[in-house]
Amino acid sequence: DNPCNPWHVYTAALHWSVMTITSIGYGDIVPVRNAEYLAGVVFMLLGGVVWANIIGGTCAIIAKGDPVEANYESNTDLLNSMMREGDFPAHKHQHFREYLREAKARDTVGQFRSLAQRFSPLLKGE
Repeated sequence: DNPCNPWHVYTAALHWSVMTITSIGYGDIVPVRNAEYLAGVVFMLLGGVVWANIIGGTCAIIAKGDPVEANYESNTDLLNSMMREGDFPAHKHQHFREYLREAKARDTVGQFRSLAQRFSPLLKGE
């Protein structure tokens, strides 16, 4: 490959920038020909997309882990916002939060009962 060809210089620069952005590193094995630079860019970008998909999927699984906890956190955020904007007396804040904690425990029991209702009679021990 001709190192004076502008397209080869741009390809090498693109390869270097993608390698830097994806944090792959520079290593001791480097491309020599223009096609190798282009293949390196494609595979680095593909690897970045695959890695982003894995991280995104893991975050989605973690976020959907406990529906009762998610509902509790959402209600707590709403309550805090409402108390801030509604100028509720400070001594009442603890009572409202305690109610949400009790509701969370009740919701957890309700979730377990709902799940147990779907069990077969054999699993229920009937």
